[in-house]
Amino acid sequence: MKIELNNRVALVLGGTSQMGTAICKQLSMSGARVVTNYQDDNIEQWQAQMTSAGINISAFNADITDFDSCIRLVETIEDSIGPIDIIVNSPEPAGEAEPFHLMNKDQWDKTMAANIDTVFNICRNLAEKMSNRGFGRIINISSIISRMGQASHTHD
Repeated sequence: MKIELNNRVALVLGGTSQMGTAICKQLSMSGARVVTNYQDDNIEQWQAQMTSAGINISAFNADITDFDSCIRLVETIEDSIGPIDIIVNSPEPAGEAEPFHLMNKDQWDKTMAANIDTVFNICRNLAEKMSNRGFGRIINISSIISRMGQASHTHD
């Protein structure tokens, strides 16, 4: 089934991850103008791979765990590409997943920042704009661990 997204602007958080890349490709092949965020140094290599596959994706450096950084990201995208119509929240995991009972406070904070704060940080800056324009789609993706938890393999 082909979905037509001609000239819709789609922001894919975590677009450089394996799953995010697949989402970016599909959105682009459906006609969307695709944008992602990044925080690593390998963005040029990733963009070169996308370009060689015939996929044009704009990428902006932004710490999506920081609310003010997300404000700047949204402003930059809207100024340079256009209003954001679609958000795909698919952030990369924050380090190794630990069973809840083995997490320390720092691991908990990083997990919440990567999986919960990022959704608020972006959606809070875009939901009203989408509503005012009469169009917008927000897609939140999480891992199976959010439904089932992660069993501990240690026997103390």
